[in-house]
Amino acid sequence: MSRTLSSGGGREMLGQEIGNYRIIRELGRGSSGTVYEGLDVELGRRVAMKVLSGPLGRDPHAMKRLLAEARIASSLHSPNIVSITGFGRTRHGYGYVVMEFLDGKSLAQRLSDIEPLPDAAERRARRTTLLRLCRQIATSMNAVHEGGIVHRDLKPENLFLVTDPYVIGGERAKILDFGMAKAQEDYARDLRPPFPGLTLFEPTQAGTVMGTPAYMAPEQWRAMPVDGRTDVYALGCILHEIVSGRPPFLANELELLKTQHLLQPPPPLHSLTERIGIDLPCLTTLVRRMLAKFKEDRPWMKEVSESLLQIEQELEQVIGPTEEQRQPQSVGMTTGSAQGVVRSRFLRRIWFHSGQGFRVLMSFFLMCLLVIGVCIGRFYQTRSGAQEERSLVQMR
Repeated sequence: MSRTLSSGGGREMLGQEIGNYRIIRELGRGSSGTVYEGLDVELGRRVAMKVLSGPLGRDPHAMKRLLAEARIASSLHSPNIVSITGFGRTRHGYGYVVMEFLDGKSLAQRLSDIEPLPDAAERRARRTTLLRLCRQIATSMNAVHEGGIVHRDLKPENLFLVTDPYVIGGERAKILDFGMAKAQEDYARDLRPPFPGLTLFEPTQAGTVMGTPAYMAPEQWRAMPVDGRTDVYALGCILHEIVSGRPPFLANELELLKTQHLLQPPPPLHSLTERIGIDLPCLTTLVRRMLAKFKEDRPWMKEVSESLLQIEQELEQVIGPTEEQRQPQSVGMTTGSAQGVVRSRFLRRIWFHSGQGFRVLMSFFLMCLLVIGVCIGRFYQTRSGAQEERSLVQMR
């Protein structure tokens, strides 16, 4: 007989079952819930399960927030957003959501792994790799914004990096935790509740401050309306941390941190690139614009993605591709086929962004036409000569 869940969290949950899922081990814990590795006992696949715990375990508002997170994430079809596969309540009323299991490390973990490294060249290589991955994040967040969603809690802990041989560089960034995401009203009306008796709700009330202090935009501190440029500010803080080793603003007191975000300019941007040993004026300009105090002065995420592509191309010209880009790892395929996938994507990128592919193809096409024309001309010339010889023979 299977055991059922008797509490909202804790070590006593290990080995217990929730529906078709068996709890294997604890992966992490937050203020509102605990994330576990689970096993789908019917399909035999690994999953991640976020279970509400503590005072919020049976709270109706927390349950609605968890449902909103599940519905928003499942409505965004992107390989860079964690997949949601289920939602429900335990026998004792605790809410839970089932997600794809990610085998890798968060961006926060990857950043903490860099500083202890004794080799400066290795630290630089790892920072530039993370910098390249930010373009994936920006591109995916642009799709999120076009879907009418603002994440509102972008931070290194909510960005997970996994191995993927189908992308250039061999790594994919996954965006997690849409628990604070805010849906625009017109988008919210288009969503349909997938679970009986539960409806979408507006995640937060007006005037409520939501977010993680080190990455919160000024409009979040002021509890003012947000849009996609709010996430641009958070990503700007993340870019600052990747390159410099710390967020732009740090303080021991919350009020002081709030004052810094609202009034104080970020640290001099010319010092940002010292950690990677490369002078990239376009990077410092981009980060400065992303950290503007007023969202109207910030770029939209689409422009950020395009700028990061330009920065990535400049990095390749200065230091060359990463080792992963030169020798992509393959999972479930041969090395040659994996390299072929990466090479084809690289060629497509050249085609769409530099125009070189179009010029090469047109030149090849015109050359083929020229060769065909020469061959046809020689064919008819030879045929005409043969006919003249036959006519002379007949006349003789």
